[in-house]
Amino acid sequence: MKKFFSLLAVALCSFTSVLAQVTVKNGDEVINDGDIITYYATESIDEYEGDTSVVAGPQEDPTFWPAQEGNLSITVTAPQKAFGKLKWCAITASCEEIEQEITTRSTKTTADFPIPMELHAEFNPGQYDNYVVGVELKNGLTRIMSFYINYVYDAEHASSIEGVTANQTQVVFTGNALNCQFANAASRTVQVYSLDGKLVKSVATSQAQATISLNDLQQGVYVYSVAEGGQKVKSGKVVLK
Repeated sequence: MKKFFSLLAVALCSFTSVLAQVTVKNGDEVINDGDIITYYATESIDEYEGDTSVVAGPQEDPTFWPAQEGNLSITVTAPQKAFGKLKWCAITASCEEIEQEITTRSTKTTADFPIPMELHAEFNPGQYDNYVVGVELKNGLTRIMSFYINYVYDAEHASSIEGVTANQTQVVFTGNALNCQFANAASRTVQVYSLDGKLVKSVATSQAQATISLNDLQQGVYVYSVAEGGQKVKSGKVVLK
C-alpha cells in the first residue's frame, strides 16, 4: 500500500512538473487545463474600400510562457465549418488558413520567452455563428495541457460602432456627387480626402439625406468618410473622371 501511494505521489509530481513547463496567459489571466476562452467578433469598415470585415481574436493572445528550453508542439482541432475561416500566423513566417480538422506546429522554446498563439477567426458579415477550437500543448510526446477557444459572432457584441446606424447609412456615387441616405435626422459630417491624406471637402448635415457635390474637385481618386457621434459609420473610394 505504501508503495502504491509512493508511486501515486511520483505520478502527481510528474504531472505537476509537466504543467509547469508552460504557462498559458490570456492577457493577464492564467489559463488552466480544460479552460474555455471566448473571443467576440467585431465589425470594422475598410477606410478605403468601404468593405466590412468581421474578425474575432486578438493579435497575439493567448500567449505561451515556457519555464525552460524544450520543444513545444501546438495542435489545433477545428470544426469543419471553420475551414478557411481560421487564420494561424504563429511560428511560421506567414499567416495560413486552416483547411483541415487537425493542424500541428512545433517550435523550440526558450525560458521566459513568450510565444503568441496568433490564431483568429473571420466571419461573413451578417451571418452570425461560432467556432469552438481545441488547442493541445505537448513537449515532445508528453502532453502538457489542453484548452478551448470559442470564437463568437453575434448581434450583441458584433458592432464596433456602438450607438450609431452604420448598417443603415447608404452612400451612392453618381459620378459627380455623393448621395447620402441615413436612417434618421441627426448631426453627421461627410469628409472627402485625396489619396495623399489631404482633406479636400468637409460638409456637416443634420438631415436624413444629403447630396455632396464633387464638381469642384479635380479628376482623380478620393476617399470619403461619414462620421456620426465622433465615430466613422461609412467610408469608401470614388473615382472622378
